[in-house]
Amino acid sequence: MDERILRESLSAACHWLVDIAQVVGETPPEGVKLRHAHTHWRGAIMGEYSVKDRQWGFFCPVWHTGQAVKALVLAHRVLQEDWLLAGARAGAEFILGAQVSAADDPDAGLILAYEDDPAKVNTSAVLEALEGLLLLGDATGEARYSDAASAAARWVAARAYQGDGLFVDSYDPASRTFAPYRYGTRGRPLAEDAVLLQVATRSGDARLRAIFLEVCERLLRDEDPPGNWINYSPCDPVRGNLHPRHAYWWGRPLIDAWRATGDRRYLACALRCGEYYRQAQRRDG
Repeated sequence: MDERILRESLSAACHWLVDIAQVVGETPPEGVKLRHAHTHWRGAIMGEYSVKDRQWGFFCPVWHTGQAVKALVLAHRVLQEDWLLAGARAGAEFILGAQVSAADDPDAGLILAYEDDPAKVNTSAVLEALEGLLLLGDATGEARYSDAASAAARWVAARAYQGDGLFVDSYDPASRTFAPYRYGTRGRPLAEDAVLLQVATRSGDARLRAIFLEVCERLLRDEDPPGNWINYSPCDPVRGNLHPRHAYWWGRPLIDAWRATGDRRYLACALRCGEYYRQAQRRDG
């Protein structure tokens, strides 16, 4: 495909994120459905839109804003246009505004990534917000973005990790407790964006690297069917429902594990995840 067409498409997609989906004021536009316990909204990405009702809403704004920050920074590498970093900065400020920053707070470093429950934090959503901060720190030279990501990663490792490659989800900041067995299992093997490995590589934190590799080993043990993990929610082994999230969020980081260790078992599993998507693709693409 012509490079010019690809660049135009990339620019148009990012303009949609910044010009349409991103909140520019202190509060979202009138009529937008709010159900998460955030106290500020500037920079957040609206992620739910009903074409039928012409109604915007939010679903886990921290997670989706983090992914938008990542997209905008990566697009800036190609297009080299300042507005892309401006949009990424606005999104990052929303995320940093949702982080517990007081050093004497027991939850210092936690990012309040509310998702399914409007006042409870999902561990996976915290992790999914971090790579954009790391990349923005690299792009701007401002350490506060990567420092915030590192603090959040360490909170997850200290509070949510259960050992044996599993993290518990659904944290209640009010009671400082996790909901037990929220998904019917002891936890989930969250490898999201390989952020624990990324922070470990930047900081030399051997424990974060060890946890990431324990998660990867768990993924190898529990893979079922090839390229996915039906025994972990939001998949449903009783109904035989497979959710596509796992093949990406858990499959792609296995490439990072292979690069970090040279262990080709990780690469082989990542390739099976790619094959899962290839088999799931519709004939029209």
